[in-house]
Amino acid sequence: MRKMIVEMNPSLVWTVAGKIFFKKIESFDGKAIIKYDIEKRSKMVITDLTMKEGYVLKDFNIPAEMTILDVMKKSGRTYTVLMKVEAKKKGALVKQYSKYLKFIDIDVIYDIPFHCSEKKLVLSCIGEGKELEKALKAFKLLGKVTQIHFQKAVFAESNPLSCLTPKQKEIVVQAKKSGYYDYPRRISSQELADHIGISKSTTIEHLRKAEIRLLSNMLAGY
Repeated sequence: MRKMIVEMNPSLVWTVAGKIFFKKIESFDGKAIIKYDIEKRSKMVITDLTMKEGYVLKDFNIPAEMTILDVMKKSGRTYTVLMKVEAKKKGALVKQYSKYLKFIDIDVIYDIPFHCSEKKLVLSCIGEGKELEKALKAFKLLGKVTQIHFQKAVFAESNPLSCLTPKQKEIVVQAKKSGYYDYPRRISSQELADHIGISKSTTIEHLRKAEIRLLSNMLAGY
């Protein structure tokens, strides 16, 4: 199984339909999926909900499909909320996207990153090849795809180093433990290489590739 992250420019239909929805809301950014029920087409999520300038959360006319269970944190115009989303409820969103909701009845697990605004959509899911192809076709109904990222699906405890090769992981961990990333550095690249037992050039190459992988993995969809 693989994880697919799709970045899109919203379609005209999405833009027009979202005029009312995004009148006071600037964006949704998924933080975590707490519970996902495929049969009931519902999920419980933690999301950052950012209001437009001049509005607060109580100004948001929450659609019937959404229920804000708790406000966990507020920072400026952004509220971190625990929210329940139920696609089976017959609210305005379901009516507008009823054909799309039928089309996305696909055997995939929806995941984060998730971003939703008037100008950008980021959708993520985990599944097998054929199901990911179906999901991509469904996503294209909402907008023009600008980028697609594929990652290894990780179901164990969250581990940011899972995207690295064993050797890259070994060197990055050793570099961190030895103070290579401290400021000022407590160990030079040559000293790190001597400690690991490989050349300086190879050490630096592994570090740079690992850093690029980590950043690409963490920032996919942003």
